[in-house]
Amino acid sequence: MVLRRWTVRSLPVGKWFRPWHTIDGEELAPATIPGPRLLIESVFDHNRFLVLVRDFIVFEDDGSSTTSKKLTGYHQFTAVTDQFRLK
Repeated sequence: MVLRRWTVRSLPVGKWFRPWHTIDGEELAPATIPGPRLLIESVFDHNRFLVLVRDFIVFEDDGSSTTSKKLTGYHQFTAVTDQFRLK
């Protein structure tokens, strides 16, 4: 059985993405936890999801007619929320 880490990316999909590693933001989740459960209990936790959408999405205008949406990576989200206690 191959266990895969599920990733969270914004659309349109870019080349950079990171797997989500924790449910509570404190300890790494065991590799035996199924990917959908890990995402539902971590990323889609009501308060965490609101913080993620409100504070960790940025829109970048590259000077052309294209605007790209960027969602922070797991490691950036946990570092900032730990530092500033945004959870």
